[in-house]
Amino acid sequence: MQGKLIICTHRRFGPQRPSCAARGSETLAEQLEQALAERGIELELERVECLGECESGPNMRLAPGGTFFRGVDETRLNEVLEAGG
Repeated sequence: MQGKLIICTHRRFGPQRPSCAARGSETLAEQLEQALAERGIELELERVECLGECESGPNMRLAPGGTFFRGVDETRLNEVLEAGG
């Protein structure tokens, strides 16, 4: 069974309402798609509206039953890819 990397791309508007998309998750999703293809990692990338952790985003989760990554930025993409590959 192929694994899945779930990434929150929810955007909440307003400075008092943090969100994963406002912190760059959409760009991270594009970078991850490219890196998965380049490395030949068979991991489906699924964008979702919310993982329930807006205060600590961008958030990602490996499924099924995998690691939950909070506060992901470009410097942590290799960590996510290694966990999924």
